[in-house]
Amino acid sequence: HGQSKEQNPPTLVVGNQHFDRAGRRWRQYMVFLYPKERADRYGPNGKGEFEPKVYENLEAFGKWLNVNGEAIYDTHPVEPFSEGQVSYTAKNDRTIYAIYLPAKNEKELPAEISVSTKMSGKPKASLIATRQKLTVQSANNGFKVAIPKNLRVPLASQEAVVIKLECQ
Repeated sequence: HGQSKEQNPPTLVVGNQHFDRAGRRWRQYMVFLYPKERADRYGPNGKGEFEPKVYENLEAFGKWLNVNGEAIYDTHPVEPFSEGQVSYTAKNDRTIYAIYLPAKNEKELPAEISVSTKMSGKPKASLIATRQKLTVQSANNGFKVAIPKNLRVPLASQEAVVIKLECQ
């Protein structure tokens, strides 16, 4: 496949909460991490403030959402949810998004990315960021999406690559 089977797969967003003993209440927060950062978490300090890196990550995540938000907003997780370096969301029964998270030292995306889905029909695939059409073929338990050779290196430097798959 070319997809690594890391024990701790990359994480995009982690939600958490902790008990603030001084304020005697639970505090909730979202921690935005990118797969290449590999930090355990950027939580609030003793004063309940976030470190500057959190704000940098939020800004970067906001830019990513401006381009790829279609795969996040008004979607829901869909089986198999996460598999190797691919996580899944769905808009409806005919549209799913495969979010590929390049590994920390990945220099080039694989030639093909396997997309597990129960969808059937004639598939169309594209990269959300560029709207570039991708070649897709049926495979066991889903589809195989071909990544053009000229895009494999530049896409590997992105935090997350979103493939939109639609079946007619």
